[in-house]
Amino acid sequence: MIKFQPINEENQAYWQQVYYEAFPEAERIDFDKLFLKSIYPAEVKLATIVEDQTNVGIILLVDMQSKAFILYLAVDANIRGRGIGRKVLDELKLMYPDGFILESESLDVDANNREQRLARYAFYERNGLIDTGIISHNMSGAFHLLTSKRATNIIDYLKATKVLNIQVKLSDRL
Repeated sequence: MIKFQPINEENQAYWQQVYYEAFPEAERIDFDKLFLKSIYPAEVKLATIVEDQTNVGIILLVDMQSKAFILYLAVDANIRGRGIGRKVLDELKLMYPDGFILESESLDVDANNREQRLARYAFYERNGLIDTGIISHNMSGAFHLLTSKRATNIIDYLKATKVLNIQVKLSDRL
């Protein structure tokens, strides 16, 4: 069973390790700033993903009661391909019955990691996420906005990015 363990002294080093391995420097926010955001405002949740008492990944989300925006989600590289990502998305769908929204890197043909981007996008589609058709330009690039339910929309995304103090520009194409 998947659980989300709030960050603490015991799992902080693990969280940071997965974070630095999973996200390019240009996409990362300074960890100390993330940690402070997880204290205030209260809706920002920084957690380690746990299955059967084993750390399997990390997440940072903005909890909007029955909806959420997921800024960072990563399964530990050492255990990818074992169905953990699907289980995490299934648990998030239960936790947020009105849906959640997340970003998936643009499928730019010139990207160094194009195959990885395509695989990640296909994974989200296989697991029921819907492309909103909106592209967010922020921090380090362009991202497709994907949602688990149409009830979670761009207005929710903008509210969450405001909470995180992330400047975004939206477009309907790259």
